[in-house]
Amino acid sequence: MVCVGVLCALVLVSEQETQEQGWGTPELVGPGVVSTTNTEFNTTLSPEGGLLVLTRYDDTTGVGTIESLRLVDGAWEQTDYFDGQLDGVDAGDGHLSPDGKRFLMYRDADVWTMQRDEDGKWSEPSEVAGEISTREPEAYPTVSKDGELCFTRQAAGNWDIYLAQPDGEGWGKPDRLGAPINTRYREHDALLTPDGKRLIFVRMGEPEGPGLSDLYMSERTEDGWSEPELLPFNTGAIDGSPCLSPDGNWLYFTSGRATGTPKASGLCIWRVRTPWADAESGVD
Repeated sequence: MVCVGVLCALVLVSEQETQEQGWGTPELVGPGVVSTTNTEFNTTLSPEGGLLVLTRYDDTTGVGTIESLRLVDGAWEQTDYFDGQLDGVDAGDGHLSPDGKRFLMYRDADVWTMQRDEDGKWSEPSEVAGEISTREPEAYPTVSKDGELCFTRQAAGNWDIYLAQPDGEGWGKPDRLGAPINTRYREHDALLTPDGKRLIFVRMGEPEGPGLSDLYMSERTEDGWSEPELLPFNTGAIDGSPCLSPDGNWLYFTSGRATGTPKASGLCIWRVRTPWADAESGVD
């Protein structure tokens, strides 16, 4: 979950350096509709890529709500994808599973889930049972194609990243990742890519990072997770909440960088083309 605070819009990394490392140039998503003058973060996309779900935060009420938008003729439009099940619910960190049949989210400081039946109807939200939701706060759940669950848990005043293997309809006992992923700094907002081979996450407090929170990426190897790489498009503002498009071509993320338009300001939704992109995604 991205922390909302004072934003600095100073961009410390040049477009040239970003492109030299294989990433595209970050672009604002849906000015005035997806990205607005409110606060938006925590995106997820449907398997076909035509539906985007985000958390929108109301600064006046302090409530975050999950909203859905559908791409129609090249433009984003509001839709009620969850059949009213999430209307007025204070929740966030939404994540659609790669097959689109499960929706995970943060609610009441725990991980909750909904199931989609064969008719496309969603079940009522329920807390994930077992050893995932505890007395400690848990947030930002994501899941890979093989069902491996990634989430963040706060313990002893710090946030760390955990993984849990599928077990029946739920998950088994989660394991806290060791170094080089979890450190004495704060690690959270972790995205486990659908193939389970990459972990893109936020680290706060690391002197190496240019901003209030920064995005890092690590790759899974035979020897464990590689040393996390500071992604080159981080800025002096907040950068976080990673989400990969279904085809892997675009990384969606939240940023407090300057938008250049009066239609959107503060924390907004951005996307950047990935180094491993192999085709146009068709999602604007």
